[in-house]
Amino acid sequence: MPEVSHLTEPRYTIERDVHGSYIAHDDAGIICLLVPTTGTRPPLERASGDVHLIFRSEGTFTVTGRNFSSAAAIVRCENPSLARTFGVLAQDVATTLRAAEERPAPHAVSRALSRWEELLRSRKQLSRDEEIGLWGELWTLLELHDSSRGLAAWRGPDADYVDFVGGGVGIECKAGMRRLEHWISQEQVTRPLGDHEVFVLSLWVGIDAVGGSSLPDLVARAVAMADDEAALEEKLLSAGYAHADEHRYKIKLRLLEPPQLFPVTSLPRVRTADTGVNHIRFLATLDEETSLPPEKLVAILAKLCA
Repeated sequence: MPEVSHLTEPRYTIERDVHGSYIAHDDAGIICLLVPTTGTRPPLERASGDVHLIFRSEGTFTVTGRNFSSAAAIVRCENPSLARTFGVLAQDVATTLRAAEERPAPHAVSRALSRWEELLRSRKQLSRDEEIGLWGELWTLLELHDSSRGLAAWRGPDADYVDFVGGGVGIECKAGMRRLEHWISQEQVTRPLGDHEVFVLSLWVGIDAVGGSSLPDLVARAVAMADDEAALEEKLLSAGYAHADEHRYKIKLRLLEPPQLFPVTSLPRVRTADTGVNHIRFLATLDEETSLPPEKLVAILAKLCA
């Protein structure tokens, strides 16, 4: 028999227990997170996009044949297309709160949810250039030999000057449909990591509707490899990507030649600018003669996860 929790109305069918909180569906099939809480006065209920937070002063939980009463916080996902993302969100919030050890106060639930609400607000329609750029970053992530350390090194979604930083080196990933031609900011070529080595990874990509991979294809591979799906979901949402929007990203790309690695010191740059001119961004053509041998690329990718 399914486990049912009664929190006044509606009734909720519990799907699984996560550290004393419960991922459930209500009678209308809406996925929710139920968190038993202390009876202290809750903050205001709120709706942040498709995620709603409400509180109940008392409810009855029936779990594995055992009944108990508790105040509760209920987090509802009002958009069925976000169910996958919400499942990761609910798992992470429940793991943070660990209600089985000590019931959290309602304000603690509100705080644990706020980080995800902020991330969900980052969701957007990626432009074509942003789609290709994220494709390139995910391609690079999938090439790293240690998925956990690779994910920790991935800083592109945080809008840093360098997309991957780890092991004392940095890699800025540039994917484009013109060979060795990329947009670069002046900050990316002016000691972006101080005295640490920084490299630019140039990926020349083209459309291949038959043999190529779409952005959702690479996301699915990254999810399958991830040891920490919540951390990956945070990165994707920070970049503006949500699983619910995967139908929008249909371009299938593939590399047109092996990637090339360049020391950032070899890149073109603006040598002088008028006083008061900031945030310079320019289109650069990289000099193939300054690219490093393929074995150096393998070594730098390995060092990134060292």
